[in-house]
Amino acid sequence: MKRVSTAILILSFAYLFNFLVGQDEQLLISEKKTELSKVVQSRLLQDSRVSRKDESTVDEFSLKLQELPTFSEVQNLSNEDVHHTPDLVKRAGVVIGEVHQSAQVRPVLRPSALKFFTQCAEDDETIHSIRALCLKKVISLIAEWKLSSPISLSKIPPRVFTLASKI
Repeated sequence: MKRVSTAILILSFAYLFNFLVGQDEQLLISEKKTELSKVVQSRLLQDSRVSRKDESTVDEFSLKLQELPTFSEVQNLSNEDVHHTPDLVKRAGVVIGEVHQSAQVRPVLRPSALKFFTQCAEDDETIHSIRALCLKKVISLIAEWKLSSPISLSKIPPRVFTLASKI
């Protein structure tokens, strides 16, 4: 009888131990699932922020086209302003540099940047020197970034091609 009681007691402890260990395993599994879920949610949130940031940067590229100097703006400059490089031309250089740098750092922006440079090169309102710089960017970046960009050569006057070839 004592052996039976001891056996039952041992079995009871074994059962209780397995039950508790099983509970611990279930608890650990549950905790791991919760941690994993938090990590996944965090990454999804980061991805959505990056995506929104990329979209806003693309929109900024479109807005930056409007910052480039036009013929009418240059014609309104004073004699003193045109004696040196006008500020609006310097600012255009900064804009072009910012777009290029953004795309260099974040490759996902490269198609949008290439589109910006293409539109700049084709824009008949933008002054020739800036258009030439944009055309040069299009030509060099297509090769560097291994992207294609449809460009309408008929929209680019010979003077812009000549200037671009000298850059």
